[in-house]
Amino acid sequence: MAWLKPVNALISTSYPQLLLALGSSYHPPTQPTMSEENELVLEATAHMQLLDLEDRRAELMPDDPTRSELEITYDIIEVDIQATLQSIRDRRIARAIHGAGRAADSLLINTIAQNELRAQNERERLLRLSRRSSRPSESSSSPGSSSSSDRSSASDSEPSDPSSPSSSISRLPGPSKRTEVNVPPVLRLPDGRDTVECIICSDLTAAAYQAPCGCFYDRNCIIKLFTKAMDDESMFPPRCCTQIIPLDQVRPILSSELIQTFKQKETEFSTPNRLYCSNRACSSFLGGAATTERGKTTMMCSTCLISTCSFCKGVAHAAHVPCKNDAAAQQVLTLGTQSGWMACPSCHHLVEKTGGCNHMVCRCRNQFCYACGTQWPSCRHG
Repeated sequence: MAWLKPVNALISTSYPQLLLALGSSYHPPTQPTMSEENELVLEATAHMQLLDLEDRRAELMPDDPTRSELEITYDIIEVDIQATLQSIRDRRIARAIHGAGRAADSLLINTIAQNELRAQNERERLLRLSRRSSRPSESSSSPGSSSSSDRSSASDSEPSDPSSPSSSISRLPGPSKRTEVNVPPVLRLPDGRDTVECIICSDLTAAAYQAPCGCFYDRNCIIKLFTKAMDDESMFPPRCCTQIIPLDQVRPILSSELIQTFKQKETEFSTPNRLYCSNRACSSFLGGAATTERGKTTMMCSTCLISTCSFCKGVAHAAHVPCKNDAAAQQVLTLGTQSGWMACPSCHHLVEKTGGCNHMVCRCRNQFCYACGTQWPSCRHG
C-alpha cells in the first residue's frame, strides 16, 4: 500500500529514529467527515492494509536483526488501522442513533451494534488464524507463496464478513432476516421482541416457545420438560402455570422417537387399572388389566416375550386355573389397612396422608377422599 512505503524506507534506521520518522510520515486513513460511499471504500482499504501487514510479518526472517523493531512498528500500524475501523463502526452507530425518531428504531440500533461486534470478533479470529498459518517455522512453502495463499483465502472469505462493503450495504437499511428464516415458527418471538428470558434456565434467547400462559421456554428446556414429564407421572401432561402445553404446538421441535414415546406414556397414564409385565426386570406397560377373574386373558410382552395374567398380574397360567393371591402384595395391603393408608380408587396405589385435609390427588391425577376412598367431591366429606 502507498502509505506503507515511508515505513519500508526506514527499516535500516534505529528504533527511536523509526518512531520519530513514523510520526511525521505515517498518516492513518481517517477523515473528519465523509459520505457513506467513501466510508465503505475506506473500510475496504483498511482491510486490505491489514492483509498487507500480515504478508509483511510472514516475510520476516527469524535471523533478521531488525525483526523485533519491525514487529513493533507493524503492531503500531495495526493499532491505527483498527482505530480507523472502530471509528467507521462508531460513525454508523451514530448515524443510526441520529436518525432514530421512533421507539421501533432502537431494535435497528441494537442489531447494528451486535452485527458490528460479531464482525469485529470474526475478523480478529481470522487474523489470528492467518498469523499462525503464515509463520515461516510452521509453513512448508516459501514466504511469497504462503502470503499469496493467505491473501487468497482471506479474499474468498471476505464477502461473508458482516462488515465488508457489499454486506454492509445490504445490512444498513434494516436488521437481518437470517434468524427468522432458520428458526421454526413455533420458536419465533412475538413482534417487537428481540430476546426473551427462558422461564427454566433464565437465559436470554432469540428463539423460544411461548406457552399458553405466556411464559417462554428455549428449545432445550421445552424438550427437557416433556422428557421429565414422561419419567414423572405427577408432571404429566406437561404444564406451565397449571395450563397444559399441547403436544401439537411443540411437535416441530421434538424428535419422532420422543413423540412416539410421549404417545405411549399418554396411553399408559390415562389407563385407570394398568397391567405391567410380570417380569420384574422388564415391567413394560401391557394395557388395561381385567376387572374380574372371569374376564381375564393372557397378554404377552413384546419386549421380553413373557406372558402375564391380566387379572392377578402374575405369570400367565391356564385359564381354568384360579388366580393365586400374591403373598407379598397381601402383606403390604394388610400393613396399609393396619396403618390407616388408603388405596387410590383409580390406580390402586397405596397413599399415606401425613397432614392436611382429606382431599387427595394421586400421581395418576385422580382425586379422591382419604376418609372414605370415594371420588372427590362426591363424598359426604367434600
